[in-house]
Amino acid sequence: MGRVPTTVSRKAIRVSRIRKGLPLFVLGAIVAAVPGCSRRGSDQSDLGHVHGKVALDGEPFVGVIVVFTPDVGRQAAGVTDEDGSYELQSMHHSKEAKVGPNTVGFATPTGEQLSAPIPAKYANGTKTGLKETVKEGDNTFNFALTSDPKTEPDAEAEK
Repeated sequence: MGRVPTTVSRKAIRVSRIRKGLPLFVLGAIVAAVPGCSRRGSDQSDLGHVHGKVALDGEPFVGVIVVFTPDVGRQAAGVTDEDGSYELQSMHHSKEAKVGPNTVGFATPTGEQLSAPIPAKYANGTKTGLKETVKEGDNTFNFALTSDPKTEPDAEAEK
């Protein structure tokens, strides 16, 4: 007879759990917010949205990874879809790249096979000779790659 209805007991338990967890939640939120208050020293402070298309010999280059490597900071990358379109994403899954000069390279996804191999002049990471400057806001960079050996980057671009 002195038993409390089940719904009240469950509600009381939930309220008790919330009260016990609330200080931890608030502390966690403060700890997470404090580093974000200061932009100093962060390589994520100035970002721009980057997208575009990649073609190889005039055809959409499907499934290739487009990699932007800033002079300082984290890389951003995106994979081209069926029409060669890509959108860069950072390590933390934000759809942005570091503002400033970036070297552009192309890579094959692990375990995947592309419709055509990436020409060597574009696959060498930071030595491709391709540079783009990302600005805050929206950036569109289209790449018309060619497998024609006559268009190899000159020796100076490879140093």
